[in-house]
Amino acid sequence: MTPTPAVVSHTPISLIRGIASLLYLVIAGLISSLLVIPLVVCGGRRNRAQHIVERLWAGGVLKIAGIRVIVKGREHLPQNGCVITANHRSNADVLSIMGEAATPARFIAKAELKWVFFISIGMSMTGHIFVRRGKRKSGGKALGEAAKELRKGAWVLLFPEGTRVKTDQSLPWKSGAFRLAIDAQVPIVPTVIHHARRLWPSDALIPRPGTMIVEFLPSIPTEGLVAKQHTHLRNQVRDLVNTRHQELLNSISK
Repeated sequence: MTPTPAVVSHTPISLIRGIASLLYLVIAGLISSLLVIPLVVCGGRRNRAQHIVERLWAGGVLKIAGIRVIVKGREHLPQNGCVITANHRSNADVLSIMGEAATPARFIAKAELKWVFFISIGMSMTGHIFVRRGKRKSGGKALGEAAKELRKGAWVLLFPEGTRVKTDQSLPWKSGAFRLAIDAQVPIVPTVIHHARRLWPSDALIPRPGTMIVEFLPSIPTEGLVAKQHTHLRNQVRDLVNTRHQELLNSISK
């Protein structure tokens, strides 16, 4: 088994940049939330101006912190609706998708974020979905809302592990994303997020500078699949993501 890479250490400069990025996250998050309200009211959800605001906010947090995002495989993202399923290791994961890799993607967020008003206002307006962990009724409602977005042509981002993992070893994958894709008959795009945990681990407040990778693998169609096939689909996607992630880990350990 490949040793888990260590978290990058702070220098005085990286500490200053990290604190500045957190201030930007809060202040620009509030301004962005207020800006998207008239943009959505006038132009509807998923309009170009709204995406620019989201990209400037999420991407700006990472840039100020000194985090560079390399995006691979963008050609695998379809023009219409799809479910993006990714491994989840870092506080930077969602920001990298919103700010650099696939800005139009909507994602399902934990309900606790509703209390973070400077973010939740904009999230609610732009179609992101909140769910209460461990509440079956809330989960079903969230997946129903996500299915509506998919049928309108949206990309929906889900982390099947259900939470940020503190090591590079995968947790068991949940089936909701795969039931959702089959129900909506849209493709799954397996996605590997690599090196983010070393830069901004889930238990760290301040990010570190460095380079992370977001790689979209070839999409997997669900057309013609039925609900009872969700387990096979889940295992197929999980194995693709975990195998590619392990290949990247092996490449930096040599």
